[in-house]
Amino acid sequence: MAAKQLQSDERERLLNRYVSALGRGDLDGVGAILKVAETDAELEREILKKNEAFATSQEIEEQLREYYGNPCDCAHPETCGRYHDPLTTRIVAVMNRDRTPEE
Repeated sequence: MAAKQLQSDERERLLNRYVSALGRGDLDGVGAILKVAETDAELEREILKKNEAFATSQEIEEQLREYYGNPCDCAHPETCGRYHDPLTTRIVAVMNRDRTPEE
């Protein structure tokens, strides 16, 4: 019996759940979605793209830390009293925008 192909909205929902579970460190949730991806090549490709993007953002974050120290990721850099270079502030804002809040 052939595996049922997922619809694009189902894939999107599972991909969002994967990212959320990954961010929370929910290995059971990640594993369950990876199990589904074993039977859906498109979902697997999307997960691999997300994993590559996470790795790239972590590498950028590490390079920024090496150069600037730990960047402040507060919402009000003008009032917190810590140093904020413009590039780090923008990159941190973009990285935080892409993170899924914990449920």
